[in-house]
Amino acid sequence: MTELTIPKGNLKILGRLFRMHRMKANFSLRGVARSENIAHTLVSDIENGKIYPNTDTLTGLFRQVGITLWTDLEALRQIKEDIDKFHDAIYYREHEYARRIFDKYGMKNSRLFYSLLLVDYVLMRLIAALVLNSEYNEQEIERLKVFYEHMNGAQKQIFNLLQGRHFVDANQHAEAKKVLMRNHDLHVNTKVSAATYSLLADCAKRTYHAFDTVDYGRKAANLHAEHANLPRKIETDALVANTLIDLGRFRDARKLLNIITMTVDESDKETRITRRYLNFLWSYYYLRLNRPKQALETLMSVHHTNANIDVPAYHFYKAEILVALNQNDEAIAVLEGGLARDTVRMDPIYGPLIEIFKKRLEAKQDATVEARIDELLPRVHKIEDYVVFRYVYRFAIDYYAARNQHQRALALAIEFIETPKHGYEMNQATV
Repeated sequence: MTELTIPKGNLKILGRLFRMHRMKANFSLRGVARSENIAHTLVSDIENGKIYPNTDTLTGLFRQVGITLWTDLEALRQIKEDIDKFHDAIYYREHEYARRIFDKYGMKNSRLFYSLLLVDYVLMRLIAALVLNSEYNEQEIERLKVFYEHMNGAQKQIFNLLQGRHFVDANQHAEAKKVLMRNHDLHVNTKVSAATYSLLADCAKRTYHAFDTVDYGRKAANLHAEHANLPRKIETDALVANTLIDLGRFRDARKLLNIITMTVDESDKETRITRRYLNFLWSYYYLRLNRPKQALETLMSVHHTNANIDVPAYHFYKAEILVALNQNDEAIAVLEGGLARDTVRMDPIYGPLIEIFKKRLEAKQDATVEARIDELLPRVHKIEDYVVFRYVYRFAIDYYAARNQHQRALALAIEFIETPKHGYEMNQATV
């Protein structure tokens, strides 16, 4: 059995936690020091995180405020091993296994909270809430921030990743990037580094920073490969491939798409990047190469046709390909078919988008179009699909220009150019 090494910073954090309990109990610093027969200056230094106290001193101090500090290294060693297994299970998305580990200790374990593993336990508790239960305890996060300076590198990495994951889920990508970038120089736990780079790539993609997407995505994919996390590697590679297509780097995109396709075909593991999504990527690749016929054949492969009809994006992309083939009537029929399905019509992005697309092809005047445009413009910033972003902005610009609302059209054109300026310069000339 390996010996448990307690992060020294945990001792400082316990010292500061003791101060909170001493003040809450209205005990004087000097009185506590006299009871423990130690100098009050020593207690002050412990409370302010100026020194690393030993466990005997901490145990005595906590005893003064009626709390038993758990310092049994043998018992805590097994718990630390379980906590490490929990983090691995979260990384490999073995959520049921992670839940079983966590359930052994629970959401409110006072013994662990007042132990030498308090930071590791609290971080596990917060991750379990966010990843397993989709709950984010902002109040507890704020309390933990007070102790950030005393955390070791691995704990800081996990804390930053936890916050970043929440901000990404909340579509607060600027805040997510700011937090995640703190891990840029922290590489204590390379699995956490891999997950961090994946989230940074996701943030960059959703804010149309293409070169950052490729850079972070490749770093993440390499680290995922080192840890044999095939599903995460495939997902990240697909994100990079999509971005390479956006950038017009078709040779690099094709090479990566071939690798992903072979990997998915040869793997018996379930991944989030399904063959259906690969078909979308290949179809998009052919469309951008101005090969719409091949794009349509790929999208309509027999293996995927029935599975696609409830996917909102499918109807939009199929219609776009048909328009490129000058088959406008067929495109309108596809869009109508999409709007007839609840899963498509109720989608907050593709529902109004398909409705606008259909009206545009029909060249119909409709009083609701402008409202739909204004409804869509802020929403497209919350998804990572540059094709949708480009379509909505170009349609909006054309719509307002055709109605002599040139100031509004110009403002949108500037916004269209400025938003992706860090990655999609090659598309700016198409406005």
